[in-house]
Amino acid sequence: MNWKEIKEKHPKAFALLIKWLACTVEVKIEDDELVTYLPVTPVHRITKRETMPLRRLYDFFDEQEIYIDVNYNRENRLRFAYAIHLPEQGKIINSPDEVPERTEMETAAFTKSFELLEFKP
Repeated sequence: MNWKEIKEKHPKAFALLIKWLACTVEVKIEDDELVTYLPVTPVHRITKRETMPLRRLYDFFDEQEIYIDVNYNRENRLRFAYAIHLPEQGKIINSPDEVPERTEMETAAFTKSFELLEFKP
């Protein structure tokens, strides 16, 4: 994920993610990873650095009522595509193409979902 680009292009959606990560002391973008610093001992202000797994974004977007499916092509299992479901709007947005790597398609789906969340009423 290009977190710097997400933050710049979709500041409202990025702010919602940061709020959703409220259990963290601090959130930073480091080398295109979203890094959280979790409290270990509040008294001594010691923190634990963790890179947020991208798969947590499924939970985040579920709470925003943006549902992401990444599936393989049934005819060619070596290709993946996404469908983003927006039940409030009665829409399904499909990926414009297919790619060979699931993680690559997940990143594309998350990026598109940040764009959709930015303009969600």
